[in-house]
Amino acid sequence: MFRKIVDGALWGLGFWLVGGVLMLIFSSFGAHVEAQKQVSAASAQQREAERQHARYEDLMSRQEKAMVRSEQQLTRLDKLLEKWERQK
Repeated sequence: MFRKIVDGALWGLGFWLVGGVLMLIFSSFGAHVEAQKQVSAASAQQREAERQHARYEDLMSRQEKAMVRSEQQLTRLDKLLEKWERQK
């Protein structure tokens, strides 16, 4: 009789331990999956920031080129105006 009680208690303890270990395994797996999602989200944000920075640099380059062209056109117009005033 005592042996059945001890045997039942040992089986119960064994199931409790196995259940606890399985719970730890699954919770750590869940934490790993969540951490991987956060890493993916951070990586996506980093790529987006790099893309926006490259776009900004491209727009600044275009603006600088447009300003150079405008200055060249103004210089040409000044020369034409001077030439026209001399001919008057």
